[in-house]
Amino acid sequence: MKRAYIIYIILCIHAIFGNEARAQYFPKTPQRETRAVWVTTFCGLDWPKAKATDERGRERQQREFVDMLDRLQRAGINTILLQTRVRGSVIYPSRLEPWDKCLTGKAGQSPGYDPLAFAVEECHKRGMQLHAWVVALQVAGNKYLDPAKPSTAQGLKAICLEIVANYDVDGINFDYIRYPERPSDVKDKADYAKNTRGLGYNDWRRDNITRIVREVYTSVKSVKPWICVSSSPVGKYADTTLFRSGGWNARNAVFQDVGRWLDEGIHDAIFPMMYFRDHNFYPFALQWAEMAKDSGFAPSVVAPGLGIYFLSPNEKDWPLEVITRELAFMRQAEMGQCYFRAQFLLDNVKGLYDWLCRVHNSMPALPAALRCEKTISTDSIVDVRLDIFDLRHARLSVSTVAPRYNVYMVSGTDTIYLATRESANPYFFSPSDFIRLDGRIAVKPMSRYGEEGDFKVICIKSYDKSISMSEKSRNFAPGLKRLFY
Repeated sequence: MKRAYIIYIILCIHAIFGNEARAQYFPKTPQRETRAVWVTTFCGLDWPKAKATDERGRERQQREFVDMLDRLQRAGINTILLQTRVRGSVIYPSRLEPWDKCLTGKAGQSPGYDPLAFAVEECHKRGMQLHAWVVALQVAGNKYLDPAKPSTAQGLKAICLEIVANYDVDGINFDYIRYPERPSDVKDKADYAKNTRGLGYNDWRRDNITRIVREVYTSVKSVKPWICVSSSPVGKYADTTLFRSGGWNARNAVFQDVGRWLDEGIHDAIFPMMYFRDHNFYPFALQWAEMAKDSGFAPSVVAPGLGIYFLSPNEKDWPLEVITRELAFMRQAEMGQCYFRAQFLLDNVKGLYDWLCRVHNSMPALPAALRCEKTISTDSIVDVRLDIFDLRHARLSVSTVAPRYNVYMVSGTDTIYLATRESANPYFFSPSDFIRLDGRIAVKPMSRYGEEGDFKVICIKSYDKSISMSEKSRNFAPGLKRLFY
């Protein structure tokens, strides 16, 4: 951890400089960076606002979601953590639990469509991932399921298996996979006395949570091994050598032994809820990153969750620089980013949305890939068609045995990621952008794990048939040759 604190000191020195110095300090945008946001359905806080009590309400509800995705994508977001299980209720037709009231205003009432299926489809159209955010052990208000009961793990496993069996989600994200704020509310001393498993009481409680995580993880992976299983633990893991957590941390306060989950390889990602600033943020963010790197099974993603709601004057009225400095720090440390919650980002509180669009996330990025064995090859691409209609409009269609493909611009020595599409789903672009940068277009097939095959460069064989005579008369056609190898 010594290296982590040296980095922390250096980055904090950078962070206190003025805007000009910080602009020079900002690291280059990586091609892979998980950029996530929590979309809260509890009480419709982020979505939905409209109630689906009739056809018009359903259309408004769906339009809200589509508009939200479009705006989030413009801010560089590539991963949606959608609250799917709310408080013992869900936003999809389930054999196990009732409909949540956020959809219609009435608990148990169907909205007349499948919101989760709709959300998955709309995210994938845009090349975005959708992770089902599952509130695990909190079921109503401050009521928690007992982690020591075998039925708790069995129930959570059944819910997650129902989701992954019926929906093409990219991940399962656990919230409240822990004991409550007051662990004494769970009366489990008798259960501990019956079967201590040779552990002290606190270790026994940590082991209860770990056993649930392990059981659900292995069950999900046995069905769809490419699913990213993650959680959102309490923001500080434990006291560090130099900084105290103030008694509120994941390992000792609510018994989330995340370090063990990482060491066992029963987690693919962590989104710690780091709604802090200054010395309450930086050393603990590095603690997560260093702990993950030191584990035997380093997760694909460490993406601290930022409390952007504290920017609001109705909350703590943080200045924007609190968040922008944290983002710069996280990028330098090669971590992802996550925002709580969507509405505060979309409301552009303190100008954060504009800043992401213009500066920090001005270029798109792929989410981090999952660890996996080699599963994809260059010959995964079956067919490519490029139709150029005029200087501003072109359509790229790619058929591949891989589920998705990525589009790149190759300009000089730079390779710039542009978009992800599902096989046979076209990508529309402006040829003038490529001409201006003397760029060429290429694609890579991508597996469900996020692993890519090799580049396939797209050559245009009969572009004359795709370009009108008026465009040819402006010498547009010869310029197109610069687009391709």
